[in-house]
Amino acid sequence: MKFKFALIVTMMITAICLVFSPAAQAQASGTVVGVVTDTTGAVIPDVTVTLRNPSKGTDYHAVTNSVGSYRFSNIPPGPGYELTFSHEGFADFQIGGVYVNVANVATEDAKLAPGTNIQITVNAGEAGATLNTENATIGNNFQVSKLVNLPVQSRLSPGALFVLQPGLSTDNDGQVAVTGARTDQTNVTID
Repeated sequence: MKFKFALIVTMMITAICLVFSPAAQAQASGTVVGVVTDTTGAVIPDVTVTLRNPSKGTDYHAVTNSVGSYRFSNIPPGPGYELTFSHEGFADFQIGGVYVNVANVATEDAKLAPGTNIQITVNAGEAGATLNTENATIGNNFQVSKLVNLPVQSRLSPGALFVLQPGLSTDNDGQVAVTGARTDQTNVTID
């Protein structure tokens, strides 16, 4: 009886550790990185970078390193993030509309102009897709609003969206092949 009780307690502790482990939490988060330069292209160290989501009431802070780069890890996914870059002798620079996707890296570089009373704001949604410089995985994340407006006949399966991506084709059985790879080499995840 004591062995059975000890086994149950051990299993419960293991389950709790797995749920609250950093690896479990990191799977439901994203990353924002970038490099801060001046108008000549020279990197700027010691820039204060603030990542803020007003709708969630969250603020994250970082400082650029000696090569002008910054990194925010384990950020809860979602839209509406804003980046603010501040450094003495330079105008504040803001990037709005940053969307943090699950398990992805958003790269948002900033170029600071000399000055002290000027504020420059850029909307990331207007700038287009950001370049992922952290890994070579090829994939796309779609926001729900974009999925609803797509011209597809069937909305029952996300597989209907595959043929809209460049380099994808389907065989006679409806299996998807990516840029000539075999159909059993394709992995699709839905979040």
